[in-house]
Amino acid sequence: MTVTSFTPAQTSPGGGITATIVGSGFPTAMNDDLSVVVCGNDVTAFTSVINKQIVFTIPPQVTTCSGTNNQISYGGQTTTFTFAYNPSIAPQISSLSKTTSSPILKSTITITGTNFNTGTTTVFLIQNGAKKY
Repeated sequence: MTVTSFTPAQTSPGGGITATIVGSGFPTAMNDDLSVVVCGNDVTAFTSVINKQIVFTIPPQVTTCSGTNNQISYGGQTTTFTFAYNPSIAPQISSLSKTTSSPILKSTITITGTNFNTGTTTVFLIQNGAKKY
């Protein structure tokens, strides 16, 4: 089993980004014997598994990681890959189109910033300390 590439090489500590491992010797389909560990965190959200590619969602960072403790195990073999969480690329909000809105009337709020995910993102609004959906 070999890894020829892992993308992305880094992401923010929040995880939630789709990662792709390209290589050889992987299972031809999802298999209970397959294990992927990212910075000590077990991967549980696999998108697809084929013999030359594994696609999954990177879990959130739980412990400090310097790019080690990343591995794939399958069929009694283990191989490693390089990946690290990078706090400097965490999403940063620079502005909101509105700072207030009616809780009854529907309206759109545009959030502007950097390092947002390109996929679907859930945003929660907090009002008086209670989460509002």
